[in-house]
Formats: sequence, C-alpha cells, structure tokens
Amino acid sequence: MIARIFFGVPVYTMDETRSKKEACVSVNGRIDYVGELKTAAQLYPYAEQIKYDKGCILPGFIDAHLHLKEFSMLYRDIDFSLVGSREEILEILKETVSGYKEEEWVAAGGCSSAQLEQLTAKEIDSVSPQNPVIIYSLDLGTALVNSKAMESAGIDKHRSEPLRGRIETDSYNIPTGVLRGRAIDLVRKKVPDVGTRKTESALENGIEKLYAHGITAFCDCSQDVLSLSLKNLLRIYMTKDLRSKALLLLGELEAQNLGRFGIPSGFGNRYIRFGGLKVILDGSLMTLTGYMSEPYRSSDSYGILLIEEEELLSILKQAYTHNIWASVQATGDRANTIALDCFEKLSKEKKVPRLLKRIECAQSLQDDDMERFAEIGVAAVGSPVRIPMDRQMAITHLGTNARLMYRYGGLVRSGAVFGIGSDAPMGSIDPFHAIYCAVERKDYDDGPEARFYPKERLPMKDAVYAYTMGSAAVCGMDSEIGSIETGKSADMVHVSRDIFTIETDSLREMETLHTVVEGDVVWEKKQ
Repeated sequence: MIARIFFGVPVYTMDETRSKKEACVSVNGRIDYVGELKTAAQLYPYAEQIKYDKGCILPGFIDAHLHLKEFSMLYRDIDFSLVGSREEILEILKETVSGYKEEEWVAAGGCSSAQLEQLTAKEIDSVSPQNPVIIYSLDLGTALVNSKAMESAGIDKHRSEPLRGRIETDSYNIPTGVLRGRAIDLVRKKVPDVGTRKTESALENGIEKLYAHGITAFCDCSQDVLSLSLKNLLRIYMTKDLRSKALLLLGELEAQNLGRFGIPSGFGNRYIRFGGLKVILDGSLMTLTGYMSEPYRSSDSYGILLIEEEELLSILKQAYTHNIWASVQATGDRANTIALDCFEKLSKEKKVPRLLKRIECAQSLQDDDMERFAEIGVAAVGSPVRIPMDRQMAITHLGTNARLMYRYGGLVRSGAVFGIGSDAPMGSIDPFHAIYCAVERKDYDDGPEARFYPKERLPMKDAVYAYTMGSAAVCGMDSEIGSIETGKSADMVHVSRDIFTIETDSLREMETLHTVVEGDVVWEKKQ
C-alpha cells in the first residue's frame, strides 16, 4: 500500500462545494481522505508526509481541447525552456544541426519572446545555413525562423502580412525572421512530417510539457487518431510511465468504423480512451467564414455552413445510435443555433441513447440560445485565450454583434456545463493565461479599457472550476477526475501562489511547482 499525505498549503477541492481543506491523502493512486491534517495523521500514521510551504494545491488541470501532435511537434528537436542566453541557443542549435542531413528541418521551442527578439535570421543562418529552422516561443505567439525557412514559405520583403499576423522587418523592409500571430502558420505548415520514432519522442516530450503546466488530462481534437496519433500514443504509453488521461475525438469515418464493430465512446482504459465524434459545422471568425445570422460588416457574406441541418442531424443520430457521443464545432451564432436545434431534436427521440452532447468553441451565441445549453443538456468548450486575439476582428467585422462573442459568464450563470481548452498550438497551453483571459477579458499587457464586454467575465472560482471539474465534465470523465474528492484519481497540481487570494495580474508570475498523477509526483520544477 502506498499512502501519502499532502499538506502545508490550502487544498482547494473544486468539488460542488468548492471547499478549502488542510490536507488530502492518496492511497494507491486514489484520493482516500480530504479534510483536517490532524485527522489525516491519525487515520494514516503509516503514510508518507509531503509538506509544501507556499502556494496551494488544486486538482490537475484538464485541457478540454488541444491538438497533441501539432503541439508536441513544436519541441520535436530541441527544447530551449531551460536555456538562458542567446549564445547557448546558437551553440545548442549548431550542435543539433551537425547531426542532420542538408535541407532537413529543425523545429524547436521553449524560448521566451524576449529571447527570440534578441536573435535574427542571419544569426541562425550562421549556425544552420543549409537547414530550415523554426523556433517557437513558450507562449506560441512568436517564432524565429532562418532564411531557409522563409525561402520555403515565400517570405521576403514583398510578402504581405496575413490577417492577424506580423512579419517583423528591419529599416530596409527586409524580414528579420521574427514572426507573430498568424504569420507563424506560413512557416509551420511547411514543416514536414517525420518518422514514427521522432513522432513518438515528440509526443512524449509534449506530454511532459503538459505536466510542466499542471495539466494531467486532455482531449485530443486531432482528426487522425486511428491512423496515427492513437498508434503513437499506445506505443509510448505501453513503453513509458505516462499516466496522464487522454481522450481522443474521432472523425466521421473513424466513428462509423467503430460503430460498425460495436465499440462505443469511452472504450479504452483509464489512460487512453475513445471520446466522441467531432463534426466541424462552419468556418472561423479569423477567415470571416463562421456562419452568422447577419452578414459581416465588411462584405455581404454570412460565412460558410459546411453541413446542412438535416445532414447534421442524420450524422449525429447515426453516431448516438451506435453509442458514440458527438461534439459539434460551431463558431458563428447561426451555426450554434443549428447545432443546438439538432441536439434538441436528438434528445426527444426515445431510442437514441442519452450520452454526452458537446459544442466546441461556442464562440458566438444569440440571446435566445444562452439558456438552451443547460435546458437541453449540451456542454460547451471555450478557449478564453482567444478573447484578446479576436477582440478587434470581432468589433471591426461584427459591429454591435461583437457582444455575442465569448459569452462564458452568461453560459456559467445559466447553469451550462462549461470547460476550457487551449486549442494548442493555436493558443497558449498555459492554464493561468487562459484563466486570466476568462477573468479579465483581455491580455496581460492590455489596459482596463481593452476588456471585451466585461459583463461576460468569469469570477476566479468559476474560471478555475471550468479548467478542472468543468473540463472533466465536458470530457465525460467527471466521476474520475476534475476534483479532489474521495475515490477519484489523485491528480493534483501544486502552484506557487494561493490562486484565490492573489490579485489577478499575479497570474502572470504563477508557476507550477509539482504535478501529481495518481499520488506520484511526475513533474517538479527545478530550483
């Protein structure tokens, strides 16, 4: 029997009562007691005592929407997280490239934006003249590329900047190699896939990165899970001691194949399991293709509806009949109405199993739809880090209808089940950044006037709940993880400050100190 008592700092359970306790006890990987330290010591005199001296303990964070392979590939060749100087970056890069074939890509990550801004494409060229290089910042908002990489992506002084992207240039209008926002995608899309061994190594490192951010479970929204991601994940989970919980969403063909063999959502073990069918209903705000009820101000377009309502209902009905639940990705307000209409019709059919219903993004919602999530029993997954990214686009192209965007406060107040996803690598993987954006409706460096419709702000307690118990619920895993309760997996994160007593701006300095999975410390910040 392996028993451990965790104490010394407040333990926030994030259960229905959202209570604060003195200690919690794990026995063989499960929470066995939560309460007073004195009682814990009396009940478990044989337990190892783990005392923390600052911060607080929370349930492990659960990222309800990310793309694991794409995120992991950011660090596939080099991880610069612990590298301090530009000289070290160049030295490590030179050593790495020496073992690569000419023209072979090098992808790295972990630098701060400030570190990348101190370097230029020419300096990277000096140590890697023949190999394209891309280095991503830790927050994924900036990347540094060399001349070979820019050549591959067609980036030169004549290249126009993409919407919501920036190509930094010098005084002669020559690109420096620093890319921001959507400009990063110009190069990222050119990075080729790699072999199985390197992919698996990248996935393993990616999960380690999740641990470093206190994330102990995630929902992988990639659409190729059966053909690639699942095979890679199964192999590394079988050969490595990885115990984070992975839920894999399915494409339509994959769901059909599983349904044909009678394999339902939830099939798997406590580490890897099949989730539901993911259906993409419309486009995005960034490309003005989210399907709206009114045309965008800059055009006569209402956006794009990828699947008609009748067809969507048929797809959903087929999945649920085979015991596979579904998540519909809907951006525009009209698309969300259609998704809710289909789920409502489905819920009234007696022979259709009562399974999880989920809407991905839920980005723009009409007033009449706000209460329907709770009424129909549809869970919503949001990405608060996108609020400051999309704010100006929404105001420019939606006008007064920008108020319909990111209505997280209203959803939670209505009683809807709401979880948070990072959408990594398109958004920052850092849970504290997402929580800040959900609470403040702006980014760290924005002034208070930049808050985007502040009435939709989430209180801190609700934002943290959404990234723990809420995300567990939208993944259908709330009976096992998401809170520090007796019988649940002992998945926890010890953070550097008490999240419920600090000023919101202090989230910027918040650090993960220890990540605990099934009672074992699987990641610890190096001192």
